[in-house]
Formats: sequence, C-alpha cells, structure tokens
Amino acid sequence: MSDGYTTQGQIGQAEFDKKVIIYWWLQALGLMFSTLILIPLIPVWLLVGYFFHQKQFDHLSCVLTER
Repeated sequence: MSDGYTTQGQIGQAEFDKKVIIYWWLQALGLMFSTLILIPLIPVWLLVGYFFHQKQFDHLSCVLTER
C-alpha cells in the first residue's frame, strides 16, 4: 500500500496561528462595511461569522513536498 500524497516526499509541515480566524472575520466585516448592500447583514455576521471561520481553520493545512 502506498502512502498518501501528503506523506510522499514530505519535507515539512506548517501550523497556523488561531489569530488568523479573527483576521478573516474582521476582513469580511470590513468588506461588509464598504458595501451598502451588505451593511444590513452585519448583525448576522457578528453572530455567525466566527463559527464559519473556525470551521475553515479546522480544515486548514500546509505540507511542503519535494514536488
């Protein structure tokens, strides 16, 4: 059985800081403030946006391979 593509020739692996979640959340909030159409959705985003970015962060990975 062969290894998965992420373990073949793997040179290194990176971990991301959890602070990136706040950065993504604030970046999306800033975009909403800059458009008139999305301003009414800001209260909803304040409540659920962090949850969506937490899920995004949970599935984030970075592997450096030879290829």
